[in-house]
Amino acid sequence: MKNRPIHIKAVLLRLEGTFIEQNQRALEQLKTDIGCPSASTLIEFIQSPAQLPDRSRILSNLEALEKKLAADFKVAPALAETIQYLTSKKIRLGIISHFGISLIRQVFNDSPSIDMGNVDLIFSRDEILQQKPDANLILCAASNLKVAVETVLVISANDTEIMAAQSAGAITVRLATRDKPEPMASPQTLSPKIYRK
Repeated sequence: MKNRPIHIKAVLLRLEGTFIEQNQRALEQLKTDIGCPSASTLIEFIQSPAQLPDRSRILSNLEALEKKLAADFKVAPALAETIQYLTSKKIRLGIISHFGISLIRQVFNDSPSIDMGNVDLIFSRDEILQQKPDANLILCAASNLKVAVETVLVISANDTEIMAAQSAGAITVRLATRDKPEPMASPQTLSPKIYRK
């Protein structure tokens, strides 16, 4: 691995597990309510060919259940500060989330300190499901932000996402957790680990 200057033009934040805290038991109940196995992510479950005939119903039920969970979501104050800082540095900002877009907007509307006009890209569950199951979302997001993937910083507590970002050539910060994070869990943040491919 060669050392080279890091030039960041865009930051991609995984919302869950970094800037949003939520009730893990409620999340597990949500997965149970739509028939999603505990070991599977919601995206994997929805994208499964076996769920194709019922996908519309599953998504409709999921959105209704998520609205009930929204009241329990807590947006970390650091998110507003992070967005303001990145905006001041002319760095483009993208958010990746397994939530539906309507829920993401609802959560941020309940956080008046955050101006969503400063967010250049929201890669929600709706957009993720439009991609091929094996698509590298980091490459897709970089393309949409119109920046080279080598200049993208990805911040996530999700191991799979970090590996995908590294594979794409992005800079990564993995937020370490005490417990193995679920895809939409709310792990407690420890020290970040920075990787550069």
